[in-house]
Amino acid sequence: MLSLTKGLANDLAEKRIRVNTVVPGAVKTPLWGKLGQTEAQQEEAWRAAAARLPVDFVATPEDVAEAYVYLVRADYANGTLVVIDGGALI
Repeated sequence: MLSLTKGLANDLAEKRIRVNTVVPGAVKTPLWGKLGQTEAQQEEAWRAAAARLPVDFVATPEDVAEAYVYLVRADYANGTLVVIDGGALI
């Protein structure tokens, strides 16, 4: 993903088109309900996932949306990956 983002950013820069990528971690969305788990099982899974994250919670779509808003506003950002995963990779 990093190579694709940087390659496209480079290729499209002369047209003043910026290319950036948001790399989210786990996000609570209604799609998780399609995995066949009850709501109680899902909540337990989210609690377990949150316990492994330095921020101690699992993101909502609104939490991740902040990264997209940043990239839309940041005219100087090009070829950038924004990892928003609650610190899972540290």
